[in-house]
Amino acid sequence: MIWIVAILLLLILSVIIFILPIKLGVNFKKNGEKEELYVKIGIVLGIFNLQGSVDFFKFHLNGLLPYILLQTENRVYAENPWLDLKKLIKISLPFRDDILFKLLKRMFEVNNRFFKEIVCQRLAWKTNIGLGDPALTALSTGGIWAAKSILYMNLQRNVQVNFHKPVYEVNPVFNKTEFRVAFDCIFTFRFGHIIIAGCKVLVIYVKSLFAQRG
Repeated sequence: MIWIVAILLLLILSVIIFILPIKLGVNFKKNGEKEELYVKIGIVLGIFNLQGSVDFFKFHLNGLLPYILLQTENRVYAENPWLDLKKLIKISLPFRDDILFKLLKRMFEVNNRFFKEIVCQRLAWKTNIGLGDPALTALSTGGIWAAKSILYMNLQRNVQVNFHKPVYEVNPVFNKTEFRVAFDCIFTFRFGHIIIAGCKVLVIYVKSLFAQRG
């Protein structure tokens, strides 16, 4: 009797975890040389119209992004063999070309289906830019607007958008040099979708291995 109750409780818990909504929040702020990145993952709990969230993972990165970007810009690519794409492909791909093509095609299909299940709840992106030259500032402002528009169109094509329009601002600063960014977005998805996508990827990879062996 105890085993039956334990199995039932385990099944109920598995179903709850499978359908449980997860919320991913990303917040990035830059003001001059200072950057702050917050990543927060939580579980959305709701009964009828009452909703709340319980955060189980928080990540705060402060001041490390400029170092990473600086190191990337200062590298001489010709002197770094680990950046040789051909060598990476030869080392990391154990499949024939035809099998690799099918593998990548199926992986992209799984990836597209997974992203279709993601819901974007919020997107806010505010930018202040001043380059010290009014003409350059005006050109950069137009380029940033174009980049934000392209991002939003790609977002609409790949995920579900659950808001009327994003909160976009691009403020040119003509009288001084300035660069400030405030980015905030929230995505929700179900844990079960991750499990399904992971199982599909595993099956595809195993089938590719058998096909490679003949």
